Order: sequence, then structure tokens, then C-alpha cells
Amino acid sequence: MAVHTPGGEASMLDGRPLIDAHVHAARLPTLTPAWRRWGEEFGSSHPWQDLYDAGGSLVPERVEAYFEDEGADALQVYRGLSVQPSPAGKD
Repeated sequence: MAVHTPGGEASMLDGRPLIDAHVHAARLPTLTPAWRRWGEEFGSSHPWQDLYDAGGSLVPERVEAYFEDEGADALQVYRGLSVQPSPAGKD
């Protein structure tokens, strides 16, 4: 079964249906300073910070609009946890 765009054509990548399985999105206050620096450095090509409110929580309508603009046909948003790496040898 192919997913179709509003124009009726199937969303394809190299001849296969395009499906994005998931996105990790945590509240900004739960992220480590290292993650924030990484996001600011490598995510500077798009305004990901605009998806959040002043308190650092995702705004569902902004997330939905962002993915719609990116061409997503469907979106499921789940509350996520910020994964904090444990010190080496302390797993």
C-alpha cells in the first residue's frame, strides 16, 4: 500500500514508499547543555526552536505544520523522554 500526497501521487524514495518511523522530541529543559549545543550547531539549517513554546514544550500545531511543510502525509506525536547517557561503565 502506498501513501499518497494531496495531489494523488505516491510519496516515494528510490521507487519505494517513503515512511519516517519516528522522531525523538523532548522538552528543552530536560536536555543536557551538550545536546543543546549539538542541536544549535547541526540543526541550524532549520528553525527547530520555533516548534517550542517559551517554556520549552513542543507546540503540537507547530510540529504538525512543520512536518506538513516537509511533505509528511501523516504524523503521530508521542511524549518523549530525554535520554541521558550514563557514565562509561555505569550502564
